[in-house]
Amino acid sequence: MNTDIKKTAFVILGVIIGLFYGGATAFAATEYATNTVSFIQGNQKGGNPVDASRSDPTAALGAPDGNFVSLGFGGQLDLEFADYMGGTLSISVQEVTGGSYPEELADVYVSDDNATWTKVGTASNELGLEDGLTTFDLQGMCVKYVRLVDVTNPDLHTSTADGFDVDAVIGDYSTTCEPQEPNPEPSTPLNIFISNHNFGDVSNWVKVKTNTGKNDANGGDSGDGGNSGSLSGNDNNNNTIGSGGSSLAGGRGGIITSGDATSAASIGNLVNENLTEVDPCGCLGSDVGTIMVTNHSIARLHNGTLLDADTGKNDTNGGDSGSAGSSGSISGNNHDSNTIGAGGAAGGGGSGGSITSGSALSVSSIMSTVNENITRIMSNLSAI
Repeated sequence: MNTDIKKTAFVILGVIIGLFYGGATAFAATEYATNTVSFIQGNQKGGNPVDASRSDPTAALGAPDGNFVSLGFGGQLDLEFADYMGGTLSISVQEVTGGSYPEELADVYVSDDNATWTKVGTASNELGLEDGLTTFDLQGMCVKYVRLVDVTNPDLHTSTADGFDVDAVIGDYSTTCEPQEPNPEPSTPLNIFISNHNFGDVSNWVKVKTNTGKNDANGGDSGDGGNSGSLSGNDNNNNTIGSGGSSLAGGRGGIITSGDATSAASIGNLVNENLTEVDPCGCLGSDVGTIMVTNHSIARLHNGTLLDADTGKNDTNGGDSGSAGSSGSISGNNHDSNTIGAGGAAGGGGSGGSITSGSALSVSSIMSTVNENITRIMSNLSAI
Protein backbone atom coordinates (compact mmCIF):
# COMPACT_ATOMS: atom_id res chain seq x y z
CA MET A 1 0.00 0.00 0.00
CA ASN A 2 1.07 3.53 -0.78
CA THR A 3 0.26 6.32 1.68
CA ASP A 4 -0.22 8.74 -1.23
CA ILE A 5 -2.83 6.44 -2.75
CA LYS A 6 -4.58 4.91 0.24
CA LYS A 7 -5.90 6.89 3.20
CA THR A 8 -8.55 5.44 5.46
CA ALA A 9 -10.78 7.30 7.90
CA PHE A 10 -13.05 5.91 10.55
CA VAL A 11 -15.82 8.43 11.23
CA ILE A 12 -18.45 8.16 13.93
CA LEU A 13 -21.21 10.62 13.02
CA GLY A 14 -24.33 11.72 14.81
CA VAL A 15 -27.75 10.69 13.66
CA ILE A 16 -30.29 13.24 12.60
CA ILE A 17 -32.47 14.46 15.46
CA GLY A 18 -36.03 14.98 14.32
CA LEU A 19 -37.96 13.70 11.37
CA PHE A 20 -36.70 13.36 7.83
CA TYR A 21 -39.81 15.16 6.73
CA GLY A 22 -39.42 18.84 7.50
CA GLY A 23 -37.24 18.44 10.61
CA ALA A 24 -33.84 20.12 11.00
CA THR A 25 -30.80 18.14 12.10
CA ALA A 26 -29.57 19.10 15.60
CA PHE A 27 -26.55 17.75 17.54
CA ALA A 28 -25.65 18.75 21.05
CA ALA A 29 -21.94 18.09 20.69
CA THR A 30 -19.23 16.71 18.42
CA GLU A 31 -16.21 14.95 19.83
CA TYR A 32 -13.09 13.21 18.56
CA ALA A 33 -11.35 10.27 20.21
CA THR A 34 -8.98 11.66 22.80
CA ASN A 35 -7.10 8.67 24.17
CA THR A 36 -5.62 5.36 23.01
CA VAL A 37 -6.62 2.68 25.50
CA SER A 38 -4.83 -0.27 23.88
CA PHE A 39 -3.29 -1.24 20.55
CA ILE A 40 -2.44 -4.76 19.40
CA GLN A 41 -1.05 -4.44 15.88
CA GLY A 42 -1.12 -7.36 13.47
CA ASN A 43 1.43 -8.02 10.73
CA GLN A 44 1.45 -7.58 7.01
CA LYS A 45 -0.11 -10.43 5.07
CA GLY A 46 3.38 -11.83 4.35
CA GLY A 47 4.18 -11.94 8.08
CA ASN A 48 6.53 -8.95 8.25
CA PRO A 49 5.88 -6.12 10.75
CA VAL A 50 3.88 -3.13 9.58
CA ASP A 51 6.05 -0.19 8.54
CA ALA A 52 6.94 2.10 11.49
CA SER A 53 5.46 5.15 9.76
CA ARG A 54 2.07 3.41 9.88
CA SER A 55 2.29 2.08 13.44
CA ASP A 56 1.58 5.10 15.69
CA PRO A 57 -1.88 4.64 17.29
CA THR A 58 -2.09 8.34 18.25
CA ALA A 59 -2.54 9.09 14.53
CA ALA A 60 -6.16 7.96 15.05
CA LEU A 61 -6.81 10.71 17.64
CA GLY A 62 -8.30 14.12 16.86
CA ALA A 63 -9.97 15.35 13.69
CA PRO A 64 -9.39 13.66 10.30
CA ASP A 65 -6.12 14.97 8.87
CA GLY A 66 -4.90 12.27 6.45
CA ASN A 67 -2.55 10.73 9.02
CA PHE A 68 -3.50 7.18 9.99
CA VAL A 69 -2.44 4.01 11.75
CA SER A 70 -2.65 0.57 10.15
CA LEU A 71 -4.26 -2.16 12.24
CA GLY A 72 -2.38 -4.96 10.47
CA PHE A 73 -4.17 -8.22 9.71
CA GLY A 74 -6.15 -9.17 12.83
CA GLY A 75 -5.00 -6.02 14.68
CA GLN A 76 -7.10 -4.29 17.33
CA LEU A 77 -7.32 -0.63 18.44
CA ASP A 78 -9.33 0.61 21.46
CA LEU A 79 -10.10 4.35 21.65
CA GLU A 80 -11.73 6.52 24.36
CA PHE A 81 -13.87 9.70 24.21
CA ALA A 82 -13.94 12.44 26.81
CA ASP A 83 -17.70 12.09 27.49
CA TYR A 84 -20.38 9.44 27.54
CA MET A 85 -22.30 9.91 24.28
CA GLY A 86 -25.96 8.96 24.12
CA GLY A 87 -29.40 9.98 23.00
CA THR A 88 -29.76 9.99 19.26
CA LEU A 89 -26.51 8.50 18.02
CA SER A 90 -25.23 6.73 14.94
CA ILE A 91 -21.87 5.50 13.79
CA SER A 92 -20.63 6.03 10.26
CA VAL A 93 -17.37 4.39 9.27
CA GLN A 94 -15.66 5.80 6.21
CA GLU A 95 -12.84 4.04 4.35
CA VAL A 96 -11.15 6.48 1.97
CA THR A 97 -9.23 4.79 -0.84
CA GLY A 98 -7.72 6.45 -3.87
CA GLY A 99 -8.42 4.43 -6.99
CA SER A 100 -9.43 0.76 -7.18
CA TYR A 101 -8.44 -1.35 -4.17
CA PRO A 102 -9.57 -4.73 -2.73
CA GLU A 103 -12.07 -4.79 0.11
CA GLU A 104 -10.89 -4.13 3.65
CA LEU A 105 -13.05 -4.91 6.67
CA ALA A 106 -13.10 -3.98 10.35
CA ASP A 107 -15.55 -5.10 13.03
CA VAL A 108 -16.79 -2.19 15.16
CA TYR A 109 -17.55 -2.63 18.88
CA VAL A 110 -18.78 -0.01 21.40
CA SER A 111 -18.75 0.06 25.19
CA ASP A 112 -19.52 2.39 28.08
CA ASP A 113 -17.20 0.68 30.62
CA ASN A 114 -14.30 -0.78 28.54
CA ALA A 115 -15.37 -4.19 29.81
CA THR A 116 -18.64 -5.17 28.14
CA TRP A 117 -18.53 -4.77 24.38
CA THR A 118 -21.31 -4.81 21.80
CA LYS A 119 -20.60 -5.43 18.14
CA VAL A 120 -22.55 -2.95 16.00
CA GLY A 121 -21.44 -4.17 12.57
CA THR A 122 -18.61 -4.44 10.10
CA ALA A 123 -17.14 -1.48 8.24
CA SER A 124 -16.10 -1.93 4.62
CA ASN A 125 -14.54 0.24 1.98
CA GLU A 126 -17.09 -1.13 -0.50
CA LEU A 127 -20.36 -0.63 1.43
CA GLY A 128 -22.70 2.33 1.86
CA LEU A 129 -24.29 4.94 -0.35
CA GLU A 130 -21.04 6.81 -0.77
CA ASP A 131 -17.51 5.63 -1.40
CA GLY A 132 -16.61 3.42 1.59
CA LEU A 133 -19.29 4.86 3.93
CA THR A 134 -21.03 2.44 6.34
CA THR A 135 -23.61 3.69 8.87
CA PHE A 136 -24.79 2.06 12.13
CA ASP A 137 -27.75 3.44 14.09
CA LEU A 138 -26.97 3.41 17.83
CA GLN A 139 -29.97 5.31 19.17
CA GLY A 140 -30.56 4.59 22.85
CA MET A 141 -27.02 3.35 23.52
CA CYS A 142 -24.38 4.95 25.72
CA VAL A 143 -20.88 5.01 24.23
CA LYS A 144 -17.52 6.09 25.59
CA TYR A 145 -15.19 3.52 24.03
CA VAL A 146 -14.85 2.24 20.47
CA ARG A 147 -12.98 -0.94 19.46
CA LEU A 148 -11.86 -1.56 15.88
CA VAL A 149 -10.79 -5.10 14.90
CA ASP A 150 -9.37 -5.81 11.45
CA VAL A 151 -11.09 -8.76 9.71
CA THR A 152 -9.79 -8.14 6.19
CA ASN A 153 -9.59 -11.24 4.02
CA PRO A 154 -5.86 -11.69 3.28
CA ASP A 155 -6.57 -13.74 0.15
CA LEU A 156 -7.64 -10.54 -1.65
CA HIS A 157 -4.37 -8.69 -1.01
CA THR A 158 -0.67 -8.77 -1.79
CA SER A 159 1.98 -9.81 0.73
CA THR A 160 2.78 -6.19 1.74
CA ALA A 161 -0.84 -5.24 2.55
CA ASP A 162 -1.35 -4.27 6.20
CA GLY A 163 -5.12 -4.33 6.75
CA PHE A 164 -7.50 -1.57 7.79
CA ASP A 165 -6.17 1.98 8.40
CA VAL A 166 -7.66 4.41 10.94
CA ASP A 167 -7.54 8.18 10.43
CA ALA A 168 -10.04 9.48 13.00
CA VAL A 169 -13.07 8.57 15.12
CA ILE A 170 -15.78 11.21 15.53
CA GLY A 171 -18.82 11.13 17.80
CA ASP A 172 -21.92 13.28 17.24
CA TYR A 173 -24.64 12.85 19.84
CA SER A 174 -27.73 14.59 21.22
CA THR A 175 -27.09 14.16 24.95
CA THR A 176 -24.68 12.72 27.47
CA CYS A 177 -25.59 9.53 29.27
CA GLU A 178 -24.86 7.55 32.41
CA PRO A 179 -22.81 4.36 32.07
CA GLN A 180 -24.35 1.08 33.09
CA GLU A 181 -23.29 -0.73 36.22
CA PRO A 182 -20.09 -2.67 35.68
CA ASN A 183 -20.63 -6.24 34.60
CA PRO A 184 -19.21 -8.53 37.30
CA GLU A 185 -18.33 -11.05 34.59
CA PRO A 186 -17.31 -8.98 31.59
CA SER A 187 -17.42 -10.67 28.22
CA THR A 188 -14.55 -9.15 26.29
CA PRO A 189 -13.81 -10.59 22.87
CA LEU A 190 -10.54 -12.47 23.00
CA ASN A 191 -8.33 -12.03 19.96
CA ILE A 192 -5.71 -14.72 19.40
CA PHE A 193 -2.66 -14.21 17.19
CA ILE A 194 -0.20 -17.04 16.62
CA SER A 195 2.87 -16.77 14.40
CA ASN A 196 5.22 -19.70 13.74
CA HIS A 197 8.55 -19.00 12.03
CA ASN A 198 10.86 -21.90 11.13
CA PHE A 199 14.11 -22.29 9.24
CA GLY A 200 15.85 -25.60 8.70
CA ASP A 201 19.09 -26.55 6.93
CA VAL A 202 19.72 -30.31 6.96
CA SER A 203 22.45 -32.25 5.12
CA ASN A 204 22.75 -36.04 5.23
CA TRP A 205 25.57 -37.93 3.49
CA VAL A 206 25.89 -41.67 4.18
CA LYS A 207 28.53 -44.05 2.78
CA VAL A 208 28.10 -47.79 3.41
CA LYS A 209 30.49 -50.47 2.11
CA THR A 210 30.57 -54.22 2.71
CA ASN A 211 32.87 -56.80 1.13
CA THR A 212 33.29 -60.59 1.43
CA GLY A 213 35.49 -60.92 -1.70
CA LYS A 214 39.18 -60.56 -2.43
CA ASN A 215 39.89 -64.13 -1.21
CA ASP A 216 42.73 -66.40 -2.53
CA ALA A 217 42.45 -70.19 -2.91
CA ASN A 218 45.40 -70.87 -5.26
CA GLY A 219 46.90 -74.36 -5.71
CA GLY A 220 50.50 -74.96 -4.55
CA ASP A 221 53.42 -75.13 -6.99
CA SER A 222 55.09 -78.52 -7.62
CA GLY A 223 58.84 -79.06 -7.10
CA ASP A 224 61.45 -79.66 -9.83
CA GLY A 225 62.50 -83.21 -10.87
CA GLY A 226 65.96 -84.40 -9.70
CA ASN A 227 68.96 -84.58 -12.10
CA SER A 228 70.60 -87.94 -12.94
CA GLY A 229 74.24 -88.52 -12.06
CA SER A 230 77.29 -87.91 -14.37
CA LEU A 231 80.64 -89.66 -15.12
CA SER A 232 84.01 -88.10 -15.53
CA GLY A 233 87.57 -89.43 -16.01
CA ASN A 234 89.11 -92.15 -18.27
CA ASP A 235 88.38 -95.93 -18.66
CA ASN A 236 84.96 -95.83 -16.99
CA ASN A 237 83.26 -98.79 -18.67
CA ASN A 238 80.04 -100.69 -17.90
CA ASN A 239 78.71 -98.09 -15.40
CA THR A 240 75.02 -97.49 -14.70
CA ILE A 241 73.91 -94.07 -13.48
CA GLY A 242 70.42 -93.91 -12.00
CA SER A 243 67.68 -91.54 -13.10
CA GLY A 244 66.93 -88.34 -11.22
CA GLY A 245 64.04 -88.49 -8.73
CA SER A 246 60.60 -87.23 -9.75
CA SER A 247 58.95 -84.37 -7.79
CA LEU A 248 55.49 -84.60 -6.24
CA ALA A 249 52.51 -82.71 -7.62
CA GLY A 250 51.69 -79.28 -6.19
CA GLY A 251 49.01 -79.12 -3.54
CA ARG A 252 45.38 -78.54 -4.57
CA GLY A 253 43.88 -75.08 -3.89
CA GLY A 254 41.59 -74.61 -0.93
CA ILE A 255 37.82 -74.06 -0.76
CA ILE A 256 36.22 -70.63 -0.25
CA THR A 257 32.58 -70.29 0.73
CA SER A 258 31.63 -66.58 0.81
CA GLY A 259 28.62 -65.30 2.71
CA ASP A 260 26.16 -62.66 1.52
CA ALA A 261 27.28 -59.03 1.25
CA THR A 262 24.48 -56.56 2.14
CA SER A 263 24.63 -52.75 2.31
CA ALA A 264 21.66 -50.80 3.69
CA ALA A 265 21.22 -47.09 4.40
CA SER A 266 18.11 -45.36 5.74
CA ILE A 267 17.64 -41.59 6.21
CA GLY A 268 14.59 -40.01 7.83
CA ASN A 269 14.12 -36.24 8.20
CA LEU A 270 11.26 -34.33 9.85
CA VAL A 271 11.91 -30.63 9.33
CA ASN A 272 9.79 -27.62 10.38
CA GLU A 273 6.69 -29.31 11.72
CA ASN A 274 4.14 -27.03 13.42
CA LEU A 275 1.06 -28.26 15.24
CA THR A 276 -1.13 -25.37 16.42
CA GLU A 277 -4.28 -26.05 18.42
CA VAL A 278 -6.65 -23.28 19.51
CA ASP A 279 -9.15 -24.13 22.23
CA PRO A 280 -9.03 -27.93 21.76
CA CYS A 281 -11.11 -28.36 24.93
CA GLY A 282 -13.80 -25.87 23.86
CA CYS A 283 -13.21 -23.86 27.03
CA LEU A 284 -13.18 -20.39 25.47
CA GLY A 285 -16.87 -20.43 24.63
CA SER A 286 -18.20 -17.70 22.35
CA ASP A 287 -16.09 -14.82 23.71
CA VAL A 288 -13.50 -15.12 20.97
CA GLY A 289 -13.08 -12.33 18.42
CA THR A 290 -10.43 -12.95 15.80
CA ILE A 291 -8.06 -15.91 15.51
CA MET A 292 -5.11 -15.60 13.14
CA VAL A 293 -2.50 -18.33 12.71
CA THR A 294 0.46 -17.56 10.44
CA ASN A 295 3.08 -20.15 9.48
CA HIS A 296 6.32 -19.21 7.70
CA SER A 297 8.64 -22.14 6.99
CA ILE A 298 11.85 -22.29 4.96
CA ALA A 299 13.87 -25.50 4.62
CA ARG A 300 16.96 -26.61 2.72
CA LEU A 301 17.42 -30.37 2.56
CA HIS A 302 20.35 -32.31 1.03
CA ASN A 303 20.43 -36.13 1.09
CA GLY A 304 23.03 -38.45 -0.44
CA THR A 305 23.87 -42.17 -0.10
CA LEU A 306 26.73 -44.23 -1.55
CA LEU A 307 26.32 -48.03 -1.29
CA ASP A 308 28.84 -50.76 -2.22
CA ALA A 309 28.30 -54.50 -1.74
CA ASP A 310 30.99 -56.86 -3.16
CA THR A 311 31.50 -60.62 -2.98
CA GLY A 312 33.80 -60.80 -6.04
CA LYS A 313 37.51 -60.36 -6.70
CA ASN A 314 38.38 -63.91 -5.53
CA ASP A 315 41.34 -65.92 -6.93
CA THR A 316 41.41 -69.75 -7.42
CA ASN A 317 44.42 -70.23 -9.74
CA GLY A 318 46.12 -73.66 -9.96
CA GLY A 319 49.76 -73.93 -8.87
CA ASP A 320 52.59 -73.95 -11.39
CA SER A 321 54.24 -77.25 -12.31
CA GLY A 322 58.00 -77.73 -11.61
CA SER A 323 60.78 -78.31 -14.19
CA ALA A 324 61.88 -81.84 -15.21
CA GLY A 325 65.33 -82.91 -14.04
CA SER A 326 68.19 -83.11 -16.64
CA SER A 327 69.92 -86.40 -17.53
CA GLY A 328 73.51 -87.03 -16.48
CA SER A 329 76.61 -86.47 -18.67
CA ILE A 330 79.83 -88.39 -19.42
CA SER A 331 83.21 -86.73 -19.82
CA GLY A 332 86.71 -88.23 -20.43
CA ASN A 333 88.01 -91.13 -22.65
CA ASN A 334 87.20 -94.87 -23.06
CA HIS A 335 83.65 -94.86 -21.63
CA ASP A 336 82.11 -97.98 -23.07
CA SER A 337 78.80 -99.62 -22.24
CA ASN A 338 77.67 -96.98 -19.65
CA THR A 339 74.05 -96.25 -18.93
CA ILE A 340 72.96 -92.85 -17.71
CA GLY A 341 69.43 -92.50 -16.27
CA ALA A 342 67.00 -89.82 -17.33
CA GLY A 343 66.34 -86.73 -15.24
CA GLY A 344 63.43 -86.92 -12.81
CA ALA A 345 59.95 -85.96 -14.01
CA ALA A 346 58.42 -82.72 -12.70
CA GLY A 347 55.29 -82.96 -10.59
CA GLY A 348 52.04 -81.42 -11.87
CA GLY A 349 50.92 -78.07 -10.56
CA GLY A 350 48.22 -78.14 -7.92
CA SER A 351 44.65 -77.65 -9.17
CA GLY A 352 42.83 -74.47 -8.29
CA GLY A 353 40.49 -74.34 -5.31
CA SER A 354 36.71 -73.78 -5.43
CA ILE A 355 34.76 -70.62 -4.54
CA THR A 356 31.08 -70.40 -3.61
CA SER A 357 30.05 -66.75 -3.46
CA GLY A 358 26.97 -65.41 -1.66
CA SER A 359 24.65 -62.72 -3.03
CA ALA A 360 25.47 -59.00 -3.05
CA LEU A 361 22.61 -56.59 -2.14
CA SER A 362 22.49 -52.78 -1.79
CA VAL A 363 19.38 -51.01 -0.40
CA SER A 364 18.84 -47.27 0.12
CA SER A 365 15.82 -45.53 1.67
CA ILE A 366 15.28 -41.76 2.06
CA MET A 367 12.08 -40.26 3.53
CA SER A 368 11.73 -36.53 4.24
CA THR A 369 8.76 -34.59 5.61
CA VAL A 370 9.35 -30.85 5.21
CA ASN A 371 7.31 -27.78 6.22
CA GLU A 372 4.26 -29.60 7.57
CA ASN A 373 1.78 -27.25 9.25
CA ILE A 374 -1.33 -28.51 11.05
CA THR A 375 -3.78 -26.01 12.56
CA ARG A 376 -6.79 -27.14 14.55
CA ILE A 377 -9.45 -24.62 15.60
CA MET A 378 -12.76 -25.47 17.25
CA SER A 379 -15.63 -25.25 14.78
CA ASN A 380 -17.55 -22.72 16.85
CA LEU A 381 -14.72 -20.19 16.57
CA SER A 382 -13.99 -17.92 13.61
CA ALA A 383 -10.51 -17.80 12.11
CA ILE A 384 -8.56 -16.01 9.38
